[in-house]
Amino acid sequence: MGKSPYGDNYYEYRLRHLITSEILELKGVPKAMRFYSIRLP
Repeated sequence: MGKSPYGDNYYEYRLRHLITSEILELKGVPKAMRFYSIRLP
């Protein structure tokens, strides 16, 4: 598998944006990516 050109910070930023836009649902503590899981509503 190749390396991604994007870092973890970018992925967390995008996930948080999708969560606040209610495109994804969050379960857990939104402190850091390892403390929560996401799913489609």
